[in-house]
Amino acid sequence: RRERLEAARAEAVRQRELILATVPVEAGRLRSARVEALLESVHEAVRRQLMAREGFDYRETIIALAAEAMKHMPDSAFVVKLSVADCAALGNELAGEIAQRVGRSPLNITISKASAAKDDVLVIQDLKGRLMWDNSLSARLDRLWPELRRQIAIRTSLVLESKPAGGGP
Repeated sequence: RRERLEAARAEAVRQRELILATVPVEAGRLRSARVEALLESVHEAVRRQLMAREGFDYRETIIALAAEAMKHMPDSAFVVKLSVADCAALGNELAGEIAQRVGRSPLNITISKASAAKDDVLVIQDLKGRLMWDNSLSARLDRLWPELRRQIAIRTSLVLESKPAGGGP
């Protein structure tokens, strides 16, 4: 009986240590899931704010985003595709304002209605259709989100900043 009792106690100690060893792993998993949920809520809030066009000058943003794309494209003739609503709301002077912001001349900019039925469209392409840049607010958020997500997590202390491996000076 004594041997069985000792074996049972030893098994109980082993089982307790196994369970206790899983606690930090499970706590880390739960923390990671919570951090991910918080970051996803930030992402959705930013997306809603962008789509509602709240808190910023939408016209100025469209001009800046279109001009930024054109600065990186070698041609001098472009088509800027906007949603039907944006074409009507932003007016005919938009092409001139974008050209001024690009800062090189001569530029030939045509504003066109996008065939997509989305409200969020800002596509810049050259006349030949070889180069295209989707600089809509949602596409831009999608491209920038991985780095924004990392910076938000670090600055809010949701995660620790990881340093590159290896020795440095």
